[in-house]
Amino acid sequence: SFTPDSLFVVSVSRDGKLFVWDVQQDAGVTVLNSGTQALVSVAVASDGRSVLTGSNNGVQSEMLLWDIDNGAVQGYLEGHMDYINTVAYSPDSQQVATGSDDFDVLLWDVRTFDLAERLSGHTDDVNSIAYYADGTRLISGGEDGIVIVWDVSNAQEIRRFNVQPARVNSVAHMPDSGTIVAALDDRRIVMWDVVTGKLIRQFVGHSRRVLSLTASPTGEYLASGSAGGEIIVWQVATAAIERRLTGQTGRVLAMDFSPDNQLLLSGTEGGSLYLWNWTTGEFIRQFDTDPVAINSIKFSPNGNYALTGGDNFAVILWEVGSGEPIRVFNETHTAPVLSVDFSPDGQVAISSGQDLFAVLWRMPSPAGLRQWVLANRYTPDLDCRQKLFYRIVTNCARQSSSAILPDGTSITGELETTAPASGISAAVNRR
Repeated sequence: SFTPDSLFVVSVSRDGKLFVWDVQQDAGVTVLNSGTQALVSVAVASDGRSVLTGSNNGVQSEMLLWDIDNGAVQGYLEGHMDYINTVAYSPDSQQVATGSDDFDVLLWDVRTFDLAERLSGHTDDVNSIAYYADGTRLISGGEDGIVIVWDVSNAQEIRRFNVQPARVNSVAHMPDSGTIVAALDDRRIVMWDVVTGKLIRQFVGHSRRVLSLTASPTGEYLASGSAGGEIIVWQVATAAIERRLTGQTGRVLAMDFSPDNQLLLSGTEGGSLYLWNWTTGEFIRQFDTDPVAINSIKFSPNGNYALTGGDNFAVILWEVGSGEPIRVFNETHTAPVLSVDFSPDGQVAISSGQDLFAVLWRMPSPAGLRQWVLANRYTPDLDCRQKLFYRIVTNCARQSSSAILPDGTSITGELETTAPASGISAAVNRR
């Protein structure tokens, strides 16, 4: 990982050493040693003075915070003993929650990287967690068939719902309300009133078990995905089916509504990533993805981007409008990525996976993306589709007319092409 001034690079290795390299001198200037723990991930703080590393001692994961000037360990983060299945940012971006196969939910202080609370109440794997919109409460659901609502301020259990023998695959809080929903493997979706503890309604319509669930930003609709590849959009007030979205094959493992409530992204076990206009039922596009499971999807707060995490060990940032990958974060995770989330301001993302790591990523700004593109302008051989998309001069279209201008310095012409509606523009080299 580069320091912000780009003068140094920090690297880590499985022998427990952290190196700080002088880029201009091609030499190591500092060597820090963690002991016997293998260091497998590294990130440099925005001030360039601190470094966060992820380690694995064979039993549990840790994250260490180093002072890059004197080599001192300022603090470390450790907690989960098994796969981290699910992560969520609090609405104020000050806290992160993680749920694991070790049966616990952990709350972390993002500012200090300290473990704030350990929420113990499940007797099996925690599959899903979700914050209330105001950040005061957290919902968790798991393989034990239990849904728990927690008070974040004091780590106390507020309400417990039992759906045994069914297992809970996904949970969500309905915006601006006191109700929560859970997707179960017995093909049902259930909704409760947390204050009274009463079952409000059930959503029945799937022919296979329900694996994923997401609430629309307005709270008027729910979308659920099943093991049969079907997506159903429900009216929350009546439990009536608003729309069925079909055509995607494989188990639907992840979904998310866009912030403007118009689009829905869905990902499957086979790696297909589909964008829908769910209000009309129109399929918009399929993203070009690896043929591996997509386990988690999250729109950015402005709706322009989306994050996915999957079995290719990578977190991918997509541009929704074009369907193109903007950045691929594959430097840290060494196992399938199970959950991703954006901070409410969209500046930071978090991912977790089977490698026991919860990783914080700094999201590139539009200006940063432009700088990165300019610095990486080399392009390998492209096929015709890619040339047309990136508006590169290409022989993929049929030239219908051309002429040399009188001064002999330029040519002009017309191309018949299947380029996007925005058209293509081409510059020619003067000879």
